[in-house]
Amino acid sequence: MSRTVVITGAGGGLGSIFAKEFAKTGYRVAILDFNIQAGQKVACEIEQAGGDAAAFQVDVTDKASLEKARDAVVQHFGSYEVLINCAGIQDPLAKTTSEAYAAGDEKATEVVKVDPQAADLAAEKARVLASSRTLFNIDSDKLLRVTLYDGTGTDRQILSGIHKFYEPEELVGKTLVAIVNLPPRKMMGIDSCGMLISAVHHVDGEERLNFLMVDDDIPAGAKLY
Repeated sequence: MSRTVVITGAGGGLGSIFAKEFAKTGYRVAILDFNIQAGQKVACEIEQAGGDAAAFQVDVTDKASLEKARDAVVQHFGSYEVLINCAGIQDPLAKTTSEAYAAGDEKATEVVKVDPQAADLAAEKARVLASSRTLFNIDSDKLLRVTLYDGTGTDRQILSGIHKFYEPEELVGKTLVAIVNLPPRKMMGIDSCGMLISAVHHVDGEERLNFLMVDDDIPAGAKLY
């Protein structure tokens, strides 16, 4: 019998990538998102590729909405074995309460903190998926996927832990400096092809990060000497 993965925030970003990759391996995918239209679009793309997916509307800040979505997933798929929390809340005052999760609530669930820089991600994946139920918490507040136009005609994907310092819309159209002759590096199972150059400093004891940006007149793919 096929296993089922439930992914919150799967209507876009990393959540949708996880959904499609799990579907490729034969998992049935429950796509949970506040934007049901976005979730349905991802589910349709998975089904068109031969996978099995369904979208469910949910507000991850509302307990009743989460319970309703859980019941709908169980009714549709019968059961689920893997849960990936990839939904993010863009609110600096948002706090996790014991109502959302408290140690001991998992019962038969193994709660796993996945290290994106683990030396052997394949072994880590095998370990966590071997349990009957697995919960992944993806730190969406830190990781951003950047699509870089480097002058080669092929989009370059770079994952960087910068969400604490930048919102995605702040980087659109900017000319950044990147190291692109590095071998691809797996982060959360996704190839990151390069490294963006930034400067890190502290102001009143608080860490700050700024990308090295250059004049927009410099064309994509220009080399630095």
